[in-house]
Amino acid sequence: MRSAIVPGIRESCRALPQRSSGRNQRRPSLGMDQFECSRREPASSRWFSKCFAGFLLVTVCIVLVACHRTSASASTTMMSYEIAPTPARVGLTEITVILKDAASKPVTAAHVTLEADMAHPGMTPIFTETKESVPGSYAGKLSFNMPGDWAILVHATLADGTKLERQIDIKGIEAR
Repeated sequence: MRSAIVPGIRESCRALPQRSSGRNQRRPSLGMDQFECSRREPASSRWFSKCFAGFLLVTVCIVLVACHRTSASASTTMMSYEIAPTPARVGLTEITVILKDAASKPVTAAHVTLEADMAHPGMTPIFTETKESVPGSYAGKLSFNMPGDWAILVHATLADGTKLERQIDIKGIEAR
């Protein structure tokens, strides 16, 4: 069976090894069924296909990122904090997180948790819940158990369900 020749496609063939079952067996002539052929596209065609696939992937990623909406309340909510005692020391420390909207009005009815962690491997984080003491002001107590640099992650969920996360870096917590 002959195959059609397609322009731009290379075909390479090699003869298959002959099998003989006995010594004096005559070898048959080589016919088309005794060749193994493989077709390859030219390198320029493969290169174009890979470039096109890469371009398509990048385009889809850009469209997905561009179409992602950010929450207006998350981008307009301002967060500040206060720490007592100052400077922070090993032991019980009160951290107050203050949330305000774009008009500087207090953000009320939020759920705020604090997570304190050291950069040392093997240290377990410390978690605490906060309470809204005055409108927009959320206070929680953390007990720092060793001196050094700490990072406090503030996890806030606003009344409309929007989530905020901020990191507060506290450098050089002193020993008592």
